[in-house]
Amino acid sequence: FSAVINGELCELTGKTKPFLESRETSFDVDIRDIDIPYYLNYLPMKLNCKLASANLDLTMNIRFVFPKEEPPSIKLAGGLSLKNVELDDMKKGKVLRLPTLNIALASADPLIPDIHIAKISIQSPEVVIKKNKEGAINLLNLLAQDKKTKPGRKEGPPSGSEKNSNLKARVDEVTVEAADLTFVDETTDEPANIRISPLNL
Repeated sequence: FSAVINGELCELTGKTKPFLESRETSFDVDIRDIDIPYYLNYLPMKLNCKLASANLDLTMNIRFVFPKEEPPSIKLAGGLSLKNVELDDMKKGKVLRLPTLNIALASADPLIPDIHIAKISIQSPEVVIKKNKEGAINLLNLLAQDKKTKPGRKEGPPSGSEKNSNLKARVDEVTVEAADLTFVDETTDEPANIRISPLNL
């Protein structure tokens, strides 16, 4: 399957073994330059920020196995790249600039769930952390808060299904190159500005 959707190339190739007991099926997904802001209108929640730009590349192998006497499994492997991210607050203040974020996924099984990431590489991010006069921090307020609570709802211990859904995740390597971090605190008599640049991790 190959198509151009809103100007972006989407390709899907696959193969299946329907007559084997495992019914093994695999797909290779290749999607380039997804314009993320275009699809934000489909989010169920309101944003307290403005995503002016962000593009996503996705290359992934998806493998399904459905054995008769064993639980089914879904195996994912591949990578994704997030590019040209420009995120501002509602007053057009800079929050994040991210030229490139690359994630190499060694393996993942969302049914367990179990995720193994080989490497996360972040290139030249610019982050502005701002604490306003009321003490609110911009990074914690990117999603609108729903202050309505449902009556009769009580917090209690997790159910059995929730106990068994703990995520197992591991990351082999993380690199951050030439980061530019700015901290602004407006709760002081004179706003405090702290900048760390460049930061390599």
